[in-house]
Amino acid sequence: MSKKYAISKVDLKKVGTGLVIALLGSLATYMEQTCSQIDFGSWTIFIVALNSTLVNLIRKWIADETKELLKKCLKNNKAKNKKVKKNKKETISC
Repeated sequence: MSKKYAISKVDLKKVGTGLVIALLGSLATYMEQTCSQIDFGSWTIFIVALNSTLVNLIRKWIADETKELLKKCLKNNKAKNKKVKKNKKETISC
């Protein structure tokens, strides 16, 4: 997360990913209309949103985020371990 009035590289990457998802959703809608000769009319905006969501769903399904989840889990466990040293009955799991 960036500081106020600044954008980190991580945030720029997230914004770029969102832009690509939106563009791919728009492209999918364009291709649907062009290839099938269907005019969505006033529903186009909803079709674009649906296609963008589907693109994001496919991206998440394909991506392997296990390493990132493991890093977050280990980081959280380290923070919890400091608290647990006082009370050793508590167990930590991901």
